[in-house]
Amino acid sequence: MSLTLKVHLDQTYEAEVTLSANLAQSLCDAWTDRNCVTHSNGTDHITHEFSRQNLVPDVDRYRVTRHPPQQGCAVRIRDGWYLVAHPRSDIECCPYNDRRISAADRDFESTIVVVLESPHKFEYLNRDPSKPIAPACGVSGIKVQDVLLDMLIDNSADFVDNTRVIVANPVPFQASLGSLYNQSALSADRRGRIKRKVWQALWSISPISQDFLNRMSSYCPNITINACTCTGQPDLQDIVSRDLLNPDLEHTLYETSHPSAPGGWTERHHCMQLRPAPE
Repeated sequence: MSLTLKVHLDQTYEAEVTLSANLAQSLCDAWTDRNCVTHSNGTDHITHEFSRQNLVPDVDRYRVTRHPPQQGCAVRIRDGWYLVAHPRSDIECCPYNDRRISAADRDFESTIVVVLESPHKFEYLNRDPSKPIAPACGVSGIKVQDVLLDMLIDNSADFVDNTRVIVANPVPFQASLGSLYNQSALSADRRGRIKRKVWQALWSISPISQDFLNRMSSYCPNITINACTCTGQPDLQDIVSRDLLNPDLEHTLYETSHPSAPGGWTERHHCMQLRPAPE
């Protein structure tokens, strides 16, 4: 069995996903839309297509301030610092008061970007991949809200008053394919392997990886927290960090576990490691 991804941007790009024969067949058997499955020369083949309609945009989620909010709501307070949600969202059905990122925004002094990985099925309305909402709408969003301030303070990050917090996915398409097959038919380990391989295939499409770096350059982050998955192969965190160690990005780069990883982003376990630039 083989899996081909087609991504329709300014033109159509294709990438083959490399899976073991056994895992590929299990995915095929669990695939929901049988119209995507063809059979030739004794082999099943799945073709899945992404377009801009499936893209989950990065969002402006919080401000970190030294002052009680005049507008919005302080969702966390510690040591005189406030993590403040915006008073309202301009994104339909968003569980957080996220704002779309605009180059015209100037109501902040510095920027922290929390880099996740790719959208989960809960980042789409009714799990419909044609109706994207925002990054980190499930468990990851709860962990970021509960733990980010502790992470910054306890790791002595150099942040300042009135810092905006952006949540971003390097791959803005659903690499898990979680809305497209019966996930209960596969173990968590096998689902993780599929997600990593699909993510790697999408990242190999140059316009996708380059678009992420262009977005990061436009945000001008002072601090970037790379919370991509760092377990299993390929190591997605390392792949992203190597590109984030770009001389055009004058930021401090940290690495930490993914918010939804077991044991990560809790009150007791929220360390992050400085990723130094190569010599």
